[in-house]
Amino acid sequence: MKGFTLQEFFYISPELLLICAGIFLLFIKKQKEMAFWVTLGTLAFTTVVHYFFFNVNVSIFFNTLDVTDLSVMIRILILSGTLIFVISAKEFAQDLNYTNLYYSFLCFATLGMIILPSANDMLTLFIAFELTSIATYALPFIDQKSENRHEAGIKYFLTGIFSSGLILFGMSYLFGLTGSLFISDISVALQSFSGQPILYLAFGLIFGGVSYKMALVPFHLWAPDTYTGSPSPTSAYLAGITKKGPFAFFLKFFIIGFAAMQFEMIVIISIVAIVTMFVGNLAALVQIDVKRMIAFSSVANAGVILIGFAVDNVYGISGAFIHFWAHIVMTIGAFMIIYYLETMYKKTSYESIKGLSKKEPLLVFAFTVILLSFSGIPPMIGFWSKLIIVFGTVQAGGYYLLLAAALIINSALSLAYYFKVIKYMYMK
Repeated sequence: MKGFTLQEFFYISPELLLICAGIFLLFIKKQKEMAFWVTLGTLAFTTVVHYFFFNVNVSIFFNTLDVTDLSVMIRILILSGTLIFVISAKEFAQDLNYTNLYYSFLCFATLGMIILPSANDMLTLFIAFELTSIATYALPFIDQKSENRHEAGIKYFLTGIFSSGLILFGMSYLFGLTGSLFISDISVALQSFSGQPILYLAFGLIFGGVSYKMALVPFHLWAPDTYTGSPSPTSAYLAGITKKGPFAFFLKFFIIGFAAMQFEMIVIISIVAIVTMFVGNLAALVQIDVKRMIAFSSVANAGVILIGFAVDNVYGISGAFIHFWAHIVMTIGAFMIIYYLETMYKKTSYESIKGLSKKEPLLVFAFTVILLSFSGIPPMIGFWSKLIIVFGTVQAGGYYLLLAAALIINSALSLAYYFKVIKYMYMK
């Protein structure tokens, strides 16, 4: 059997650095400034290291992990997004009693998320999934001054463990059917079970579990409550970054592993994406609190990314990943502005932001840019990502054009509640 090589350890150096940083942070409780710089330095260094992994395309550690351009790109998106978040949330983290634990949890959660796009087998995928989940379960509770932290944290924890159970249950069926843990072997073996109920049962269980973690309708109800009840920086991390790990899992596991039911899978994904966009946008439309509105819009944007995966061509996947990155930046920016409003004005209702442009002109301008990007107004990045996804649906043709129509309608629908915030800030 081939042993480990020094080159293979170089390819997992980001994971090793995050493990070392996460453990080190556990022991420096009173060194809050040091905790920040250790986390920042680790994330920055691991992001830069990934640029040496392009054009490698190898499998390592007995084929349990791969280093491909696609996996490296997803890892860079997650790491750079986390880096932006750590910088923007420094003030919040410094005020916590457990600053070192907060940064340690971020390191371990990031570790799980960057393993997901590289994992080649179900065991590694599930461990990475759980590492991300367990590391983030404590985040809604981390701020002792937050009044609604218990409700937010308990809902997040309970839905998290339930979804993990569904995923593991579905994976056990796949292993029983195929006798293998490797996704490539499973994809080939499942060809002989095409059309059989047991295959649909396994898919349904795993898809349901992943849908919980991605906050797709009808498994989304925990998300607005958790995001609204958690401290706003924590909501930014949960809604903007940790939800992106399941999308990496989705692309790796479903597109490759369930090739035997490609048509049925695309139909299911398309329906869920359309329903998620409509439910998220309609719910956001009737909210009276800006923070809760952003929480529901995050649900709707998950449907946008899912449409790109459903199209499954160059334009669709490219647009999905551009929106993947855009949503990270937009969500972090939106929730950090809301955190400032909570700190300064104690409320985030529409009534509380009336005439805010006179008090905070620069803040309101930044928030307006973010909201315009959310809604897909040119030339913002949210417009280009949605446009590329629409190009993908047009190129695919056929019933995929329904996805384009749904995306355009929902983008127009979202204008109503995004412009409502702008109207209150500037015109009321």
